Amino acid sequence: MEFIKRYFAMVIDFIAAVIVLIILMFIFAIVGITDMEPNYWIWFAEGFFLYKDCFNGRSIGRIILKQQVIDCKTGQVASPIKCLLRNLFYLLGPIDLLFMLYHRKGRRLGDYAAETQVVQYNHKNIKIKWMESLSIIIGINAFILLISLLTSIYSPRLGLLELL
Repeated sequence: MEFIKRYFAMVIDFIAAVIVLIILMFIFAIVGITDMEPNYWIWFAEGFFLYKDCFNGRSIGRIILKQQVIDCKTGQVASPIKCLLRNLFYLLGPIDLLFMLYHRKGRRLGDYAAETQVVQYNHKNIKIKWMESLSIIIGINAFILLISLLTSIYSPRLGLLELL
């Protein structure tokens, strides 16, 4: 898979995340919830990138550019767990992209860690694991919400804000 197509898929996913974020902010404003801290929106955007390939190995950008994440061992659609693991490496930022740019097969560090690869979409690989994908998304969002709540409750009490 060539670097340019993978990069454009990532850009499309970023634009989609921003659009969804703006829509959510607008909905929250209409409902009257305007006092959310900026870090909640950052958590949402990061979450969007973590889950983006969990449904049939395809994100919005991958659907548009006809790409799919597969398991290198089986050749089948990568499981939601593998997609989540590979997307954790987006947190490395440019290091991960540079690795993909200079690697002969265009695989990122996340692809190596999860043993996945991005290939052209193959309709024969359709195998959506809805329950597994949704349970992962709900579980991780619950964890992020718990950490955010604990941070907002206990950081002032412990003086953690003064450290920042």
